[in-house]
Amino acid sequence: MDQLTDPVIQVASEIVRYLEEHPDASDVSSGIRDFWLGGFPMPKGSWVLDEALDRLVSAGVLMQVLLPGGESIYRLIKKT
Repeated sequence: MDQLTDPVIQVASEIVRYLEEHPDASDVSSGIRDFWLGGFPMPKGSWVLDEALDRLVSAGVLMQVLLPGGESIYRLIKKT
């Protein structure tokens, strides 16, 4: 599967695109799916979004903050 057809890369790219326009945004995964990716045709299954978020955290693009209830908030790591 190449980058043009890999759904994880497509979703990760859309998240980055959203954050370029809204650099102060932060949200949980359900909010990212519903609001950041609201008009984006999401592939079936939440694993795609979960994997995209994991890759962006691993790449140092997103910060993941674990909340007391077990959910995480994601936000852009701003480069200085």
